[in-house]
Amino acid sequence: MLQLDAIEAGYAGLRVLHGLSLEVGMGEIVALVGANGAGKSTTLRAASGLLAPTAGRVLFDGRDLRGVQVHAVVRRGLVHVPEGRALFGPLTVAENLAMGAYHTGERADGVLELFPRLAERLGQRADTMSGGEQQMLAIARALMTRPRLLMLDEPSVGLAPLMVSAVFAALASIRDSGVAILLVEQNATQALALADRAYVIESGVITLSGTDLADDDRVRRAYLGR
Repeated sequence: MLQLDAIEAGYAGLRVLHGLSLEVGMGEIVALVGANGAGKSTTLRAASGLLAPTAGRVLFDGRDLRGVQVHAVVRRGLVHVPEGRALFGPLTVAENLAMGAYHTGERADGVLELFPRLAERLGQRADTMSGGEQQMLAIARALMTRPRLLMLDEPSVGLAPLMVSAVFAALASIRDSGVAILLVEQNATQALALADRAYVIESGVITLSGTDLADDDRVRRAYLGR
């Protein structure tokens, strides 16, 4: 579904990604694991069109996304939830969800069933919610666009353990509904347990990939603390 082919990208003349390649198939969760500064967020930004690669190709359903504007990428079904959530803070939960549905007209019933806590807070301003509730809202708003592939950047950052468990359970349900997920996550243990496949990125290069990276000694030592 999504293919990054020999991507090079960076900021202000500083190259961050060095010929990076990865792919995400239909209906699977793929984790991208790496240290801070390895290029994880840059990879998602290059895929979603927020950052234009200087070389390589981003293909979605076999179609090159080069030159496609970000809103058009979303309409095709590739949706990016950035680190920090980027909610409309002064707007209510209901208004944030409506913003997500601006081109689909999607009803909120499904996301409110997935995140019942949001149903209790439809009239509450987003910037007055807890971090976990804001993360739920960010994912719910993205789902209102009817994505076919959802890219999530560090969804568990700053969340209490119970909220982390709730968010990861929701991601499993989203995958089971047929939406593919590319997951960047600092909690490598939970990310690898959830993912169907995973990649390890180091200094802008994919160094490992596979279905059982949690059993790899290098991954255990570097990211799992064992």
